[in-house]
Amino acid sequence: SDETTFLHITDSQGQNEWDYAIFAEALDKAYELYPDTDLVVHSGDMVDYGSNVNYWRYFFDSTDNMQSAPIMPVAGNHEAKGDFALVDNFLLPDHPEQDETLGVYYSFDYNNIHFMMLNTNDTDDNGLSEAQLKWLKRDAKRTTARWKIVVLHKATYSNGSPFDDKEVVGMREQFASLMPQLGIDMVLQGHDHVYLRTGAMNGNEIVEIETTETTYKSTVYETMTDPNGTVYAIPGASGCKNYTAKSNAQTDVLFPRAEVIVNCTSPAFAGIRVDGGTLYYDAYT
Repeated sequence: SDETTFLHITDSQGQNEWDYAIFAEALDKAYELYPDTDLVVHSGDMVDYGSNVNYWRYFFDSTDNMQSAPIMPVAGNHEAKGDFALVDNFLLPDHPEQDETLGVYYSFDYNNIHFMMLNTNDTDDNGLSEAQLKWLKRDAKRTTARWKIVVLHKATYSNGSPFDDKEVVGMREQFASLMPQLGIDMVLQGHDHVYLRTGAMNGNEIVEIETTETTYKSTVYETMTDPNGTVYAIPGASGCKNYTAKSNAQTDVLFPRAEVIVNCTSPAFAGIRVDGGTLYYDAYT
Protein backbone atom coordinates (compact mmCIF):
# COMPACT_ATOMS: atom_id res chain seq x y z
CA SER A 1 0.00 0.00 0.00
CA ASP A 2 1.02 3.63 -0.42
CA GLU A 3 -0.84 4.63 2.76
CA THR A 4 0.86 4.37 6.15
CA THR A 5 0.03 5.82 9.54
CA PHE A 6 2.65 5.80 12.26
CA LEU A 7 3.30 7.43 15.62
CA HIS A 8 6.55 9.09 16.66
CA ILE A 9 7.25 9.03 20.39
CA THR A 10 10.38 9.47 22.47
CA ASP A 11 11.70 9.65 26.02
CA SER A 12 9.00 7.66 27.80
CA GLN A 13 11.49 6.87 30.60
CA GLY A 14 10.50 6.71 34.25
CA GLN A 15 11.46 5.06 37.51
CA ASN A 16 8.18 3.59 38.75
CA GLU A 17 4.81 2.34 37.53
CA TRP A 18 3.21 5.78 38.03
CA ASP A 19 5.75 7.40 35.73
CA TYR A 20 4.94 4.91 32.97
CA ALA A 21 1.20 5.39 33.60
CA ILE A 22 1.68 8.99 32.44
CA PHE A 23 3.29 7.71 29.24
CA ALA A 24 0.44 5.20 28.85
CA GLU A 25 -2.13 8.01 28.91
CA ALA A 26 -0.29 9.75 26.07
CA LEU A 27 -0.05 6.56 24.01
CA ASP A 28 -3.72 5.76 24.59
CA LYS A 29 -4.64 9.24 23.39
CA ALA A 30 -2.46 8.74 20.32
CA TYR A 31 -4.30 5.52 19.45
CA GLU A 32 -7.63 7.24 20.06
CA LEU A 33 -6.67 9.85 17.45
CA TYR A 34 -4.97 7.33 15.14
CA PRO A 35 -6.81 4.00 15.49
CA ASP A 36 -5.33 2.91 12.13
CA THR A 37 -1.75 3.14 13.40
CA ASP A 38 0.49 0.70 11.52
CA LEU A 39 3.62 1.07 13.63
CA VAL A 40 5.22 3.15 16.37
CA VAL A 41 8.68 4.68 15.99
CA HIS A 42 10.44 5.36 19.31
CA SER A 43 13.45 7.70 19.37
CA GLY A 44 14.99 6.20 22.48
CA ASP A 45 15.16 6.49 26.27
CA MET A 46 12.27 4.10 26.56
CA VAL A 47 13.32 3.32 30.13
CA ASP A 48 15.47 5.08 32.70
CA TYR A 49 18.11 2.35 32.98
CA GLY A 50 18.65 -0.15 30.19
CA SER A 51 19.41 -3.18 32.37
CA ASN A 52 16.57 -2.70 34.86
CA VAL A 53 14.07 -5.48 34.19
CA ASN A 54 11.33 -3.81 36.22
CA TYR A 55 11.55 -0.66 34.12
CA TRP A 56 11.09 -2.70 30.97
CA ARG A 57 8.12 -4.48 32.54
CA TYR A 58 6.53 -1.14 33.47
CA PHE A 59 7.12 0.09 29.89
CA PHE A 60 5.72 -2.92 28.04
CA ASP A 61 2.83 -3.47 30.46
CA SER A 62 1.86 0.20 30.77
CA THR A 63 -1.16 -0.13 28.45
CA ASP A 64 -2.75 -2.75 26.22
CA ASN A 65 -1.96 -0.45 23.30
CA MET A 66 1.69 -1.47 23.63
CA GLN A 67 0.54 -4.63 21.84
CA SER A 68 -1.45 -2.84 19.14
CA ALA A 69 1.32 -2.28 16.58
CA PRO A 70 5.03 -3.01 16.16
CA ILE A 71 7.33 -0.70 18.14
CA MET A 72 10.51 0.09 16.21
CA PRO A 73 13.15 1.54 18.55
CA VAL A 74 16.48 3.30 18.49
CA ALA A 75 18.78 3.25 21.50
CA GLY A 76 18.91 6.25 23.80
CA ASN A 77 21.66 7.09 26.25
CA HIS A 78 19.55 5.57 29.04
CA GLU A 79 19.38 2.25 27.20
CA ALA A 80 23.19 2.47 27.07
CA LYS A 81 23.29 2.46 30.88
CA GLY A 82 22.84 -1.29 30.52
CA ASP A 83 24.24 -3.74 27.99
CA PHE A 84 22.37 -5.12 24.95
CA ALA A 85 19.10 -3.37 25.89
CA LEU A 86 17.74 -3.30 22.34
CA VAL A 87 18.57 -6.85 21.28
CA ASP A 88 17.44 -8.24 24.65
CA ASN A 89 14.03 -6.58 24.50
CA PHE A 90 13.08 -6.30 20.81
CA LEU A 91 12.98 -8.49 17.74
CA LEU A 92 14.87 -6.38 15.20
CA PRO A 93 15.24 -6.83 11.42
CA ASP A 94 18.47 -8.16 9.97
CA HIS A 95 21.21 -5.58 10.48
CA PRO A 96 24.92 -5.17 9.76
CA GLU A 97 27.44 -6.89 11.98
CA GLN A 98 28.34 -4.45 14.74
CA ASP A 99 28.94 -4.09 18.46
CA GLU A 100 25.41 -4.37 19.88
CA THR A 101 26.35 -3.53 23.47
CA LEU A 102 25.09 0.05 23.49
CA GLY A 103 22.54 -0.12 20.69
CA VAL A 104 21.98 -1.17 17.09
CA TYR A 105 21.71 0.64 13.79
CA TYR A 106 19.44 -0.98 11.21
CA SER A 107 16.87 -0.19 8.52
CA PHE A 108 13.54 -1.53 7.31
CA ASP A 109 10.80 -0.82 4.79
CA TYR A 110 7.14 -0.29 5.52
CA ASN A 111 5.06 0.18 2.37
CA ASN A 112 6.69 3.04 0.44
CA ILE A 113 8.78 4.30 3.39
CA HIS A 114 12.39 3.36 4.14
CA PHE A 115 13.32 3.90 7.81
CA MET A 116 16.99 4.21 8.82
CA MET A 117 17.39 3.73 12.56
CA LEU A 118 20.67 5.17 13.85
CA ASN A 119 22.57 4.53 17.08
CA THR A 120 23.80 7.81 18.57
CA ASN A 121 25.62 5.91 21.30
CA ASP A 122 28.00 4.82 18.54
CA THR A 123 29.66 8.24 18.22
CA ASP A 124 32.77 10.21 19.05
CA ASP A 125 33.48 13.94 19.30
CA ASN A 126 33.33 14.12 15.50
CA GLY A 127 29.84 12.61 15.25
CA LEU A 128 28.67 9.18 14.09
CA SER A 129 31.33 6.50 13.94
CA GLU A 130 32.94 6.05 10.54
CA ALA A 131 31.47 2.56 10.12
CA GLN A 132 27.91 3.71 10.88
CA LEU A 133 28.21 6.76 8.62
CA LYS A 134 29.40 4.59 5.72
CA TRP A 135 26.51 2.19 6.32
CA LEU A 136 24.01 5.09 6.31
CA LYS A 137 25.30 6.36 2.97
CA ARG A 138 25.16 2.89 1.38
CA ASP A 139 21.76 2.07 2.83
CA ALA A 140 20.13 5.34 1.75
CA LYS A 141 21.49 5.04 -1.79
CA ARG A 142 20.40 1.43 -2.12
CA THR A 143 16.69 1.88 -1.33
CA THR A 144 14.12 2.56 -4.02
CA ALA A 145 11.42 3.62 -1.53
CA ARG A 146 9.61 6.87 -2.23
CA TRP A 147 10.11 8.21 1.30
CA LYS A 148 13.31 8.13 3.37
CA ILE A 149 13.12 8.79 7.10
CA VAL A 150 16.00 8.74 9.59
CA VAL A 151 15.28 8.09 13.27
CA LEU A 152 17.85 8.81 16.00
CA HIS A 153 18.05 9.72 19.67
CA LYS A 154 20.44 12.63 20.14
CA ALA A 155 18.97 15.57 18.24
CA THR A 156 21.18 17.40 15.76
CA TYR A 157 18.85 20.41 15.45
CA SER A 158 17.39 21.32 18.82
CA ASN A 159 17.03 24.02 21.43
CA GLY A 160 17.44 21.52 24.25
CA SER A 161 20.40 21.59 26.62
CA PRO A 162 22.64 19.20 24.60
CA PHE A 163 22.48 21.37 21.43
CA ASP A 164 26.21 22.19 21.69
CA ASP A 165 27.54 18.84 22.98
CA LYS A 166 30.62 17.80 21.01
CA GLU A 167 29.11 14.70 19.40
CA VAL A 168 25.92 16.62 18.55
CA VAL A 169 27.90 19.40 16.89
CA GLY A 170 29.84 16.71 15.02
CA MET A 171 26.66 15.01 13.78
CA ARG A 172 25.19 18.34 12.74
CA GLU A 173 28.26 18.99 10.60
CA GLN A 174 28.04 15.46 9.15
CA PHE A 175 24.32 15.69 8.38
CA ALA A 176 23.81 19.30 7.27
CA SER A 177 24.49 18.69 3.59
CA LEU A 178 24.51 14.88 3.60
CA MET A 179 20.85 14.32 4.49
CA PRO A 180 19.50 16.24 1.46
CA GLN A 181 22.12 14.59 -0.77
CA LEU A 182 20.83 11.19 0.35
CA GLY A 183 17.22 12.27 -0.24
CA ILE A 184 16.25 12.08 3.44
CA ASP A 185 12.83 13.68 3.88
CA MET A 186 12.66 13.80 7.68
CA VAL A 187 14.91 13.18 10.67
CA LEU A 188 12.89 12.17 13.74
CA GLN A 189 14.80 12.96 16.95
CA GLY A 190 14.59 12.65 20.73
CA HIS A 191 16.77 13.13 23.83
CA ASP A 192 16.17 16.81 24.57
CA HIS A 193 12.59 16.66 25.98
CA VAL A 194 11.50 19.72 23.99
CA TYR A 195 9.28 20.31 20.96
CA LEU A 196 10.87 21.62 17.78
CA ARG A 197 10.31 21.34 14.03
CA THR A 198 12.57 22.95 11.47
CA GLY A 199 11.86 24.06 7.96
CA ALA A 200 13.55 22.21 5.12
CA MET A 201 17.28 22.39 5.90
CA ASN A 202 20.27 22.05 3.56
CA GLY A 203 23.84 23.00 4.38
CA ASN A 204 22.76 24.40 7.76
CA GLU A 205 20.42 26.83 6.02
CA ILE A 206 16.68 26.95 5.38
CA VAL A 207 15.96 26.39 1.71
CA GLU A 208 13.50 28.40 -0.32
CA ILE A 209 10.42 26.32 -0.97
CA GLU A 210 7.15 26.49 -2.83
CA THR A 211 4.15 25.91 -0.55
CA THR A 212 0.48 25.28 -1.19
CA GLU A 213 -2.53 24.66 1.01
CA THR A 214 -3.80 21.08 1.02
CA THR A 215 -6.88 19.75 2.80
CA TYR A 216 -6.60 16.19 4.06
CA LYS A 217 -9.07 14.46 6.38
CA SER A 218 -10.74 17.83 7.11
CA THR A 219 -7.46 19.48 8.18
CA VAL A 220 -5.72 22.22 6.19
CA TYR A 221 -1.95 21.79 5.83
CA GLU A 222 0.72 24.04 4.40
CA THR A 223 2.56 21.60 2.15
CA MET A 224 6.07 21.92 0.74
CA THR A 225 6.52 20.94 -2.89
CA ASP A 226 9.68 18.85 -3.44
CA PRO A 227 11.94 20.81 -1.07
CA ASN A 228 15.67 20.36 -1.61
CA GLY A 229 16.16 19.87 2.10
CA THR A 230 15.40 17.78 5.18
CA VAL A 231 12.97 18.53 8.02
CA TYR A 232 14.13 17.77 11.59
CA ALA A 233 11.58 17.26 14.37
CA ILE A 234 11.54 16.48 18.09
CA PRO A 235 8.01 15.61 19.24
CA GLY A 236 8.56 16.41 22.93
CA ALA A 237 8.88 13.75 25.62
CA SER A 238 6.05 11.21 25.76
CA GLY A 239 6.70 10.51 29.44
CA CYS A 240 6.82 12.43 32.70
CA LYS A 241 9.99 14.50 32.14
CA ASN A 242 9.77 17.89 30.41
CA TYR A 243 12.77 20.22 30.17
CA THR A 244 13.05 23.95 29.62
CA ALA A 245 14.30 24.94 26.19
CA LYS A 246 17.36 27.12 25.71
CA SER A 247 16.89 30.69 24.53
CA ASN A 248 16.82 31.40 20.81
CA ALA A 249 19.81 33.70 21.26
CA GLN A 250 21.97 30.72 22.24
CA THR A 251 21.05 28.57 19.23
CA ASP A 252 20.68 31.30 16.58
CA VAL A 253 24.46 31.65 16.36
CA LEU A 254 24.82 27.97 15.36
CA PHE A 255 21.86 27.29 13.04
CA PRO A 256 18.68 28.93 11.72
CA ARG A 257 15.78 29.22 14.11
CA ALA A 258 13.26 26.38 13.90
CA GLU A 259 9.94 26.92 12.20
CA VAL A 260 8.00 25.83 15.28
CA ILE A 261 9.16 25.83 18.93
CA VAL A 262 6.77 24.94 21.77
CA ASN A 263 7.53 24.80 25.47
CA CYS A 264 5.88 21.50 26.43
CA THR A 265 4.77 20.98 30.01
CA SER A 266 2.98 17.66 29.46
CA PRO A 267 3.55 14.48 27.41
CA ALA A 268 3.62 14.91 23.65
CA PHE A 269 3.72 12.80 20.49
CA ALA A 270 3.46 13.10 16.72
CA GLY A 271 1.10 11.35 14.32
CA ILE A 272 2.35 10.99 10.75
CA ARG A 273 0.38 9.87 7.72
CA VAL A 274 1.95 9.09 4.36
CA ASP A 275 -0.51 8.94 1.48
CA GLY A 276 1.26 8.32 -1.81
CA GLY A 277 3.45 11.32 -2.52
CA THR A 278 2.41 13.44 0.46
CA LEU A 279 3.39 13.25 4.13
CA TYR A 280 1.15 14.87 6.75
CA TYR A 281 2.66 15.69 10.14
CA ASP A 282 0.64 16.48 13.27
CA ALA A 283 1.94 17.03 16.79
CA TYR A 284 -0.04 16.90 20.02
CA THR A 285 0.48 17.58 23.70
